[in-house]
Amino acid sequence: MATKLLVRRGTASALSSLVLDAGEPGWASDSKLLVVGDGSTAGGKRVAMLDVAQAFTQAQTINVASGTVQTWQVDGATKMILDGSGNLGIGVTPTADNGLLQLGNATTTKAGAVAWGPQGAPDTFIYRSAAGTIELAGTAYKTIISGRYLEIGVANGSTADENCIIDLHASEATQSDYSARIIRDSGVNGNLDIVNSGGGSFRLLTSGTLALTVDTSQRTTCNGDLILAAKLITTFGTPASASAAGTAGQVIADTNYIYICTATNTWKRVAIATW
Repeated sequence: MATKLLVRRGTASALSSLVLDAGEPGWASDSKLLVVGDGSTAGGKRVAMLDVAQAFTQAQTINVASGTVQTWQVDGATKMILDGSGNLGIGVTPTADNGLLQLGNATTTKAGAVAWGPQGAPDTFIYRSAAGTIELAGTAYKTIISGRYLEIGVANGSTADENCIIDLHASEATQSDYSARIIRDSGVNGNLDIVNSGGGSFRLLTSGTLALTVDTSQRTTCNGDLILAAKLITTFGTPASASAAGTAGQVIADTNYIYICTATNTWKRVAIATW
């Protein structure tokens, strides 16, 4: 008759309180798990049981009781945790929200999010908020990408009209050494500022052709026709003399004359009268 070898066995609950000798196996008859003792850990160390051939040919299913937490350890330290709600934490115990993936030590109230930061206080996370919409958020503001739309500087949990900033050619993790910046001030009537902190001009091109230039001296050059739908208001004053400082093309008017600078520091005038 064949000889049977039986190992220490019992329910998972019963085994969890036993300290098995080093190398001593134990079998949890209810959860069908195999453990091996190390001489000090109550319940021993769980042994992964997997048909190696099947692992490469078909999907494997692990069935656990509701709320059961599954852990993966490296050198005795927990590195990854899967809880009974389907939340996966890498380097952290996941919290709440079905389908949440947490990295580092983070939590967030957004289901389906990938989150980074301190536990209990969302720091940075990315998630799908609606069909075709992705949100990248910090503690106070977020950026929303939805189809053709990009919204920057949206306040979390608020419909307030906040300011937003886009920096161009800024150094990594630095917000003060930008080469160019686009700022939209807060409020319904907030200003839109385009800032060039370098030595270049602001240029507007249409169809690849330069149309408008504002140089570092605040002079504006229009390369096409300038058509005004409202009034043209010029400088009101009087040149000190016909040789006063001036730039060719400059126009000044007073109550009696219109003055035109025809060459550098050279002025001519024409009288004006009522009718």
